[in-house]
Amino acid sequence: MSNIFLYSESAQCRLPGKLDQVAPALARLEAYVTVRGVTAKVWNGIELAVAEALNNAVIHGCKDMADSAVTLRWTWVDDMLIVRVHDPSQFMPATGSADLPEDPLAESGRGQYLMVTLMDEVSHILIDGHHAIELKKQVGPMSWSPHLLAENEATMNSLTTELSSCYENLSAIFQFSEILATARDFTGFSETVLGRLNTLVKAQHSYIRLETEDKDGLRQIVSVGNEFIGLPPEIDLKQECLETEVFKTKIGKVNIVGSKMLAGDPLLSVQGNFSVCPISFRLHVLGCLVVIRPPHADSFLGAESALIRVVADFLGIAYIAGRSHERHKVEEMARRELEIASSIQQSLMPHSFPEHAPYRTFGLCRSAREVGGDYFDIIPIKTHGLLLVIADVMGKGMPAALLATIFRTAVRARQEWATTPGKLLTEINRQLSADLDKLDMFITAKLAFLSYKDHTLHYADAGHCPILIRRKGESALREIQADGFPLGVSDRFDYPAEVFHIEPEDLLVFITDGIYENLGENGTGSSLDYLKKKILALQYRNLSDFCHQVLELSTGLGGNQPFLDDRTMLVLERGK
Repeated sequence: MSNIFLYSESAQCRLPGKLDQVAPALARLEAYVTVRGVTAKVWNGIELAVAEALNNAVIHGCKDMADSAVTLRWTWVDDMLIVRVHDPSQFMPATGSADLPEDPLAESGRGQYLMVTLMDEVSHILIDGHHAIELKKQVGPMSWSPHLLAENEATMNSLTTELSSCYENLSAIFQFSEILATARDFTGFSETVLGRLNTLVKAQHSYIRLETEDKDGLRQIVSVGNEFIGLPPEIDLKQECLETEVFKTKIGKVNIVGSKMLAGDPLLSVQGNFSVCPISFRLHVLGCLVVIRPPHADSFLGAESALIRVVADFLGIAYIAGRSHERHKVEEMARRELEIASSIQQSLMPHSFPEHAPYRTFGLCRSAREVGGDYFDIIPIKTHGLLLVIADVMGKGMPAALLATIFRTAVRARQEWATTPGKLLTEINRQLSADLDKLDMFITAKLAFLSYKDHTLHYADAGHCPILIRRKGESALREIQADGFPLGVSDRFDYPAEVFHIEPEDLLVFITDGIYENLGENGTGSSLDYLKKKILALQYRNLSDFCHQVLELSTGLGGNQPFLDDRTMLVLERGK
């Protein structure tokens, strides 16, 4: 008989996948359990756990899903409350996810621990392929509370009264919406709205204070109504007065007169009846709205106080919307500038590749961001040969891209030294070292001159990756490298040059470390050695095909994760 349920009932609500819908859903659950006898102490723990589950469902379970929704379902069985939060994801937590994170200040990782601590049982399940978390709490047998039912009835009566005033407020909101759509800025919008509000609630004056940038005070932004003296433009948040109290407690004050204020309150200099309401957005207080009626005027009615709250909420939305609009304008401008910079940088890379029998060349560059610090070049030196250049600026983004462009300019300005890459690299280093030292940056680079006459490659190195040589009939790739510090380490270093003879059907591969870094066979071994083995096995139709295969190979080895470094390669092939 102990396994037979004496009583059970269920209810549920479905909420859009938005954080502002969590509080209303929790309120429904609270109303349900409170009227059935759950004490405030027990409810506090349940509320924290369910709020965490709902927040996780919205933030993680509904991420990147348009028009997503979360279902909150609860069942009371005997003395057990069972709450289930169902989201559209397929998430299942890893083992140990309920453990408290080692860093007590960590922003994540504590939710599961909190739910397990507050509830008797927590489990994750899949329902129709979608994730749900089930929370169980022993709350005791259901017991109806007549006085709570009476309170609920009184609340309903109060809500009915409030509803009648909402129609008036709704009309005002439509007017405010029209004003917001045509206002030039937040100040213009606020002046118009406060003027309209003064008329609707028969106020002689109203003004707005917003938190200062240093968060130490409240500064008056807009003031509309009769002229009067005595209010400072800014008040310190440490000062005890009506406005700072409302700002700190987030609770509005209505029908306040001088006799109810503390000594030293700036509003004591003004005769009248005051309503002070916090201006907020998503529970974050931005400032306060003060509305003043003349002395001996009637008190603010409930509907008037409600309208003032509506205006304060609308001001919070308008203020944040204005800031967001400005931020979006700045972000859009920055994005456009990056697009232009990316186009300029790509235009400086070779797009046609010289061929001089029996030699062919090709290269490509893929930046991790819109712009990057990798650079390559292939420069014909009259009919004598080619200057091959590849470089990698430490860092990413715009600073690295600018230095890469400066390096390109320095190379192309000294083409008369192209046949002696060691001297060319030495002169470039002397030119750039002072600036690189100031910026605390450096450049790795490799310069190589191909002589058509004797099929030799004269190359110099500034701490860059080795050149890989694929030679017909050999079972491994060769590496050639010259000694040299990265550019910017020392302006007194003379870069030596080495010579390599190119045989028929040799393929020379110049790369930056983004092609192979963090790669290894099953997580072990040298990344470069592993990449060399893979390259050796590639079959290709032409040099473009070869380069794209290598790029795809490095992408595959990276596990399809976003790359954190630029990837650049340049190839030179001698025909038969």
